Amino acid sequence: MAGSQPVRRLSFLAFGTHLRRRDIAGSKCAAQGTPGRQSWARTSILISLPAGVLGQIGQFGSSFFIVAMGIHSFNSLVLRNRQPQWVGIVVTVIGWGGALIIGVGPLSISGPKTGPLYNIVDFTCGISKEYQVAHMLLYFLPLFLAALISAVVYSLIFLILRGTLTINGGLKIQLDPERRLRFRGESFEEYQRFISAVARSMLWFPITFILAMFPSSVVQLMDISGILVSSGAMAFAYILVHLDGVFNVLILFNVLRVLGPAV
Repeated sequence: MAGSQPVRRLSFLAFGTHLRRRDIAGSKCAAQGTPGRQSWARTSILISLPAGVLGQIGQFGSSFFIVAMGIHSFNSLVLRNRQPQWVGIVVTVIGWGGALIIGVGPLSISGPKTGPLYNIVDFTCGISKEYQVAHMLLYFLPLFLAALISAVVYSLIFLILRGTLTINGGLKIQLDPERRLRFRGESFEEYQRFISAVARSMLWFPITFILAMFPSSVVQLMDISGILVSSGAMAFAYILVHLDGVFNVLILFNVLRVLGPAV
């Protein structure tokens, strides 16, 4: 997640470079006509293809690893299972391998009228508006699935660690805090204070992920549908996307701080 932030930053910086070159290419177009347009087309492709690939890799990586971390947290904190080291290695390889396939694979997609799949799109480089089905499958589907699964998994972690849900003998709701604490044989104040802090800190992962990705998803869907979106709304949405990694790092530091006495 945090590792995907430099990937997104490269995409944003690449578009900034594109803005500068667009002015130069535009002057050439006015002076030279068709040759200038062809030069600009080649320049835009050279910029958009690598930036689009890196952005897609980062987006899929963020979606995959927030779910993977939630499942790991559920298995470790709720089920109290200790996973072998090779499991983490396998999951990491699968995550980055899948991200590379999702990002690099579409490079072969191109049409005579629609052009390459990756192109300049508004304030960034990504999947062209001409490929709406590919945009849905490669970008929105992993994003929405990650948001849904992470919301469910982290909510279960929060409710079970808090004691509202119990999984002994099946999933049960326990609304009496005194009773659920007596079952664990721990003091009310100490346990309540510690477990509430852990549960709240973990819950921020899906909250920030959804809040960071939701505006960008809405803006892109509106843009694909032909609805006019202001440049300010686009800038705000893309800034939130690029800040998602920063949010995750801050949340992780807070989780480690809360878990410090128990580690």
